[in-house]
Amino acid sequence: MYAGYREPQKWLMLLALAYAYLLVHGAVLLYERLQVLGKRKTITRAHAQQMGAGLIAVVLLVPFAWTPLELFGANRQLRSVQYPVGWQQAKDALAMRGVDDDTKIVVLPWHMYMTMQFVGRTAANPAPNYFEGDIITSNNPELRGLPFETGGPVEDYMNYEFLPSRGQSEVTRHKLRQLGVEYILLLKEADYGRYEWLGSLKGLDRVVDNEDVRVYKVE
Repeated sequence: MYAGYREPQKWLMLLALAYAYLLVHGAVLLYERLQVLGKRKTITRAHAQQMGAGLIAVVLLVPFAWTPLELFGANRQLRSVQYPVGWQQAKDALAMRGVDDDTKIVVLPWHMYMTMQFVGRTAANPAPNYFEGDIITSNNPELRGLPFETGGPVEDYMNYEFLPSRGQSEVTRHKLRQLGVEYILLLKEADYGRYEWLGSLKGLDRVVDNEDVRVYKVE
């Protein structure tokens, strides 16, 4: 019956709720039954207490046995990391320049997912969650055969004009300003070396350059 729903996995919440309630309810009844048997001396009181303690232990262990990935940070997939110092320096520099929530900033490398050294693996681009401004990143997962929506005119321009031509068009600066883009932020991660050509473009002024981030102002 659930196969007819668009997202049938959401119904698993109801099953999980039923399991949680009924498991505890059944455990309480079993525990009370053991205590009654101990009082009636059907089994020794010490034996009843031991079985009751074992029952409690089983109930506590069942959730972890059922979902073992919850242990040790989802099997070491989740862990805390520090953002690079250069990111904070770039963020502070942009703040001093009056960047606010409406300032459009394009983030390169142009990937939705990429390998980042400080993370230690491939992950979603965290720039929108770290930097202030209207942060624009690629929303193309780059999975063969999987269509994607570009998201807007800036994304279209980056996907189909600016990046393929390496900004060689004479109207590059004017087009970026027309689209409201004020900054280009290059994270020194993944294949950032492929974007060295940005430094030779007219109309892009390098305002931040440290070992982690490079920021260009669209003049």
